[in-house]
Amino acid sequence: LLPRLEEVSEELADLCRQMEADDLLVVGTERDPVSQTNTLPLPSYNTAAISLPASEADLSSMLFQFGYAAYLSLAQDSGQGYDLAEAACYGINALYLPVMERLVGTELASTARLEDLIVLCQGLMDGARGGVFELQVYREGDMTLEELNQLFSKLTIDGGFHTVFPGKTYGWYQHEHLFALPGFYYGRFVGAASAMELLLLAQEDWTAAADRYLALISQPGTVSYESALRTAGLTDIRTSGTLRSLANRINDYYYTEVCGVSPVSDVPRDSWFYDGVMSSMAFALMDGTG
Repeated sequence: LLPRLEEVSEELADLCRQMEADDLLVVGTERDPVSQTNTLPLPSYNTAAISLPASEADLSSMLFQFGYAAYLSLAQDSGQGYDLAEAACYGINALYLPVMERLVGTELASTARLEDLIVLCQGLMDGARGGVFELQVYREGDMTLEELNQLFSKLTIDGGFHTVFPGKTYGWYQHEHLFALPGFYYGRFVGAASAMELLLLAQEDWTAAADRYLALISQPGTVSYESALRTAGLTDIRTSGTLRSLANRINDYYYTEVCGVSPVSDVPRDSWFYDGVMSSMAFALMDGTG
C-alpha cells in the first residue's frame, strides 16, 4: 500500500507505517488464523486495528479496511458518519484503479481494474437494496415475515443479485447493519457513488482526485453529507440527473479502460442494443478477432 499512499498523503502513509509498527495490521496465517475481516476503532489513540483472514487479504479488501481506518484517523470528530466512512472505504479503492499497472503490471492491470470496479458497483447496489428495504420497512410499520422475505427477494432480483430461492429470500436477517446501524445502507449507497465520481476524476487528474478524497474524509461525521461534498468539491448524487450521468460515464470507463473499446459514436446510447454492440467488440478484442 505504501508507495501509492505516499502520493495520496504522507499523513496516510505515516498512519499505515504506525499501524504496522504497532501490530495493528494483522493478516491471518495457518498458525494464527483470523476468522473474519474487521476494523476496530481505537479512538483514544486516533487509529484503528485491522484484521484480515489470509483468504481475504487481497489489495481491494486491504484498501477498503484501510480507508475506514483513515477516516477514523483524519476526521476531526468522526461521529460515525456512515456516508463519509463508506466514501473513505470505496474512495481509496477508486484512487488505485487508474494506476493498476504500477501495482500488478501491464498484463494483469485490466483484470485487477475489473475486480475493483465490480467492488464499487456491488457497493452501490448493495447500498441501494439495503436502503430501499430499510426505508420501506419503516414506512410500512408492521410487516409479516413473509412480506419481509418477498420484499428483500424482489429487491435482490431487481438489483441483479443471485438468490437461491426466488420469492423466499431470507438473507436480509444476515445483514447485521440493518439491526445495529439504522441508515447505514443509504450511507453506503451515496458513499460508493461519490467514490465512482472520484474514479472518473482520477482518470483526468489523479492528484486533484486524491486531494478531494482527503478533503472529503477529513470532514467530521457530525456535518451533513451535502456540506462535506461541497467542501470537497464533489457532486451531490441526489441532484436530478446526476446518478444517470454517473452511470453512463462509468459504463464508458468500463468499455474503454477495462475492455479497451472506444465508445461507438454512431450507436445511440439509449438504444436497446448499445451494450450488446460494445460487449461484442470487447469480446472480439479479448479473443484476438477484433
